[in-house]
Amino acid sequence: MLYWTDDLRFETPAGPSALFGTNPLYAPLRTLLGALGNNDYLGPLAKLSLLPLLAPAALPEALLRRFDRLTVVDWWRRASGSQQALERALRPFCRAIQFTDAEQFSAYNLLGWAHQTLIRPLRARLGGYRGARDSEIFAPLAAWLKQRGVEIRTKVALDEIGYDAQTGEISGFKLVGGEWLKSDIYVVALPAWVFAPKIPTPLRDRPFFADILDLPTAPAISVQLWFDRVVTRRDGFTMVAGSNCPVYQDQSRYTYPYAQGSRISVIVSPADPLMAWDDAAIVAHVRADLGAANPRIAAAKVVKQVVLKHEHHLIRPLPGAMTRRPSQVTPVENLFLAGDWTQQEFFGSQEGRSAAATPARGRCSARSIADYGHSARCRGCASVRVARSPLQRVDDRQGQIERREAGREVAATGRVGRRAPVAKRAGLRHDHDRRLRRHLAQQGERVDAGADAQRLLDDRQAELVGAMVPHLRGVGTP
Repeated sequence: MLYWTDDLRFETPAGPSALFGTNPLYAPLRTLLGALGNNDYLGPLAKLSLLPLLAPAALPEALLRRFDRLTVVDWWRRASGSQQALERALRPFCRAIQFTDAEQFSAYNLLGWAHQTLIRPLRARLGGYRGARDSEIFAPLAAWLKQRGVEIRTKVALDEIGYDAQTGEISGFKLVGGEWLKSDIYVVALPAWVFAPKIPTPLRDRPFFADILDLPTAPAISVQLWFDRVVTRRDGFTMVAGSNCPVYQDQSRYTYPYAQGSRISVIVSPADPLMAWDDAAIVAHVRADLGAANPRIAAAKVVKQVVLKHEHHLIRPLPGAMTRRPSQVTPVENLFLAGDWTQQEFFGSQEGRSAAATPARGRCSARSIADYGHSARCRGCASVRVARSPLQRVDDRQGQIERREAGREVAATGRVGRRAPVAKRAGLRHDHDRRLRRHLAQQGERVDAGADAQRLLDDRQAELVGAMVPHLRGVGTP
């Protein structure tokens, strides 16, 4: 599905270029030579100035949240001050990864990406798709879901979310055309800006939903250009400093095979000033900027072009916005959220979207759905039932243990505190995994210890929770 690259090229219009290794574990020599060399692009003092600026990334993620009060430029002024580091490293990164300039980009967001790289060195790699996403991801996923009884409907749109003020629960999803969908549980996987106007009126003044209404959004423009010749031999990403075309990639060899020449995908960011431009003007601007950085682009002929504009593309990482993102579990008992705009460690990205939706990463949401499905079935409140998975039965026993231990502590101390359950988080995970192993052993599958085994446990857990999927109904949008 993916191919990996372990370097990142930087270019500047009519200026120096550089190639930096991005992972010392997979490309140690390239990473070392890149850090020691490329001094005409980023001087030794500029490189050293990045160390204190990125040092807080070693802190726990919870402590990094205090940096959400600052922009990248604010934090750069305090910790670095190197103009070269700002213009040739930080600004292109901010523009490329979340389509926002450094003056508006939360320092928490920047440090969060660095933090994830530090704690996941084996997984911190740049990659591209081996083929179009429709054929490589969406079609196989749709087939997998259909085999398990899921009904997928496209080209339908959500018109209204029903809310019962007496029960305090969602009563249904109304589609454009008047059809109502009824279920025990409702999962909203729409973009925040599509969901916000559909939030039921009685809920809009609640802080949880008011924050969603206030989340800022960033536009985006992407330009696809087909050339009559090869303009770059790189399959990885190329960053462009000093340009609002901060990153491009040649996708002609892996993602969208094209034998006649290069097929490059370009991000225009910040896109706000160009949203009113026509396609021809945008293409001319992109060719001029990239042609100044790469003379082969300037010399080549464009044989096909596509411009895609998105007025709202992702949550703009303004200071304060990242910590205001909602959790997947909402104050409404039978309503859950999914999407890269919800609270997870990868911010607005494909990784974030997966983290927010995958049970193996978003256990809180998956378990809450399982718990609600059980209570809904006991109350007999709706016709669609959510089955209790074996995973939930495993967790039920652990919950009994926690409550019993909490009662013992209350009896011993005569008071109830925040730390009444004495079992620690690591202990809970260990016990949960032990019980999951026991369940798998009963099914004839043995899981030994180790990192690979832990990933296998996570996969099996996802499958167990996925057994509930046929009992859920969702709405797809075009």
